[in-house]
Amino acid sequence: MEPVSYDKRIPMMVNCYFRDMNEVFKKLRQIIRRGGYFIMDIGDSQFADIHVPTHQILSILAENNGFSLYDDTILRKRTSKNGMTLTQRLQNINYQNRFGGQDGLLRTC
Repeated sequence: MEPVSYDKRIPMMVNCYFRDMNEVFKKLRQIIRRGGYFIMDIGDSQFADIHVPTHQILSILAENNGFSLYDDTILRKRTSKNGMTLTQRLQNINYQNRFGGQDGLLRTC
């Protein structure tokens, strides 16, 4: 994303968002019982014509923290200014207590 970014802060902002969300999953891991779940309303994004599949990246981070995606429902589709189709989704995420522990995906913010 960095070579085409119109604002050099955007790659860092995107990385920090996912790093923060990884911390949220770590906290949820401490408070949700095995077999419990939470529901997340999330939309994907795009910056500088680069699609950021937020729902997919968050699903990977959740799995790395012992969760699994139980259901993924598209609530609506929208079109960006450049015509790219983006979605808003409702994700039902179940806690399985299978911690993958792969924090190395994210850089320090």
